[in-house]
Amino acid sequence: YGALDSVTNSTFDPTKPTKVIIHGFFNSANLWVVDMKDAILKKADMNVMTVNWEKGAAPPDYNQAVANVRLVARQAHLVLSQMVRAGARLKDIHVIGHSLGAHMAGKIGKLLDDKLGRISGLDPAEPDYQCLPKIIRLDETDAMFVDVVHTNGAPFSEGGAGLIQQSGHIDFYVNGGKTQPGCPNGLGGAFSALFTVEAAGDAVSCSHARSHDLYTESILSDCSFKAFPCLSHEDYLSGRCVTCGPGGCGIMGYHADQSQARGSMFLQTNGKPPFCGHQYFVNLTVSDNSKSTRGTLFASLQGKEGKSLFAQITPKNANIASGHTIMAAGAFSDFVGTISSITLRYEKYGGTGFGVFVFGAGADSLSVDSVSITAGDSGHRYAACNGQYILNHREEVLVSQPQPAIC
Repeated sequence: YGALDSVTNSTFDPTKPTKVIIHGFFNSANLWVVDMKDAILKKADMNVMTVNWEKGAAPPDYNQAVANVRLVARQAHLVLSQMVRAGARLKDIHVIGHSLGAHMAGKIGKLLDDKLGRISGLDPAEPDYQCLPKIIRLDETDAMFVDVVHTNGAPFSEGGAGLIQQSGHIDFYVNGGKTQPGCPNGLGGAFSALFTVEAAGDAVSCSHARSHDLYTESILSDCSFKAFPCLSHEDYLSGRCVTCGPGGCGIMGYHADQSQARGSMFLQTNGKPPFCGHQYFVNLTVSDNSKSTRGTLFASLQGKEGKSLFAQITPKNANIASGHTIMAAGAFSDFVGTISSITLRYEKYGGTGFGVFVFGAGADSLSVDSVSITAGDSGHRYAACNGQYILNHREEVLVSQPQPAIC
């Protein structure tokens, strides 16, 4: 690792930027790492190094893998030091790490005297790192710029495998940063998220793996993954953070360094690729005479620029109380411009059990008094206040001619 000719005799070009990609526990430098490498090289001509510590990250001993993080970080540090000797500049080196790989990136940064140009932490691992001193885990002092993507920061007992605490100059809390739409949750999710086996692993780790899927998409996407500064996800969903404020909005992912924004940023995404979408904030008031129910709400927007696909605007099988105002945010597939109509769809929860023995199913219909939409791109608000709108299970209901107002 410390031989200069191992670098000078390779295809490494010290005049070009360098990206380093590091996987996490029970993983290897295959699949998503290769996909990310290919996307980076398609984006620009640069050096890309992948760190394959598959044997050191092998199960079942997670604690041993945590200990190995420090060893492999020192080995990677030696290689990067030789690159610097060959003419590379530390400020041109960008290390991208997922899960335990994010903390390894932080350790590499510390070994290089915190002079790395950038570290991107993709859902840094929580077990053995939560609330520990900064010298042990990834933090904002490890590089000149540290951006962190949080996707699975729920408590471990609830299926979380990633850190929820702020760890960088800018932290992106995707869909709240705890779990992701389209992913299974629960205790099983936590174990599967850490104990990942190649293609099958990505299927079961889902929320934890979503961070590197989002990052890879962001490299070549024309959609910017715009994120809003906010104190909490609850404030974000309530529509209290629909402006970028004096510090500006963030850009989640590969292009995070193109924004001057700092602090905690929030954004919604779709539950399947393409994940990026135009963000709209939705306030929906359930009628007092509507039955309390359990189900999922979707919305589609029609405007001068076109029509969007349906976006999920509530958690799957959410509890929906009569007389309650639902405050949500959704990532819509297309920018529609000035909104001319809103189409809503309600899908009731099917309950548990089988045959005629089904318990806890949602109501067959839902009544809505008003709907208001705020466009994240422009801040413009549109409202339809003259309900009632009856949403029968899986039927699409058109809410026409919303006005530029608030109900």
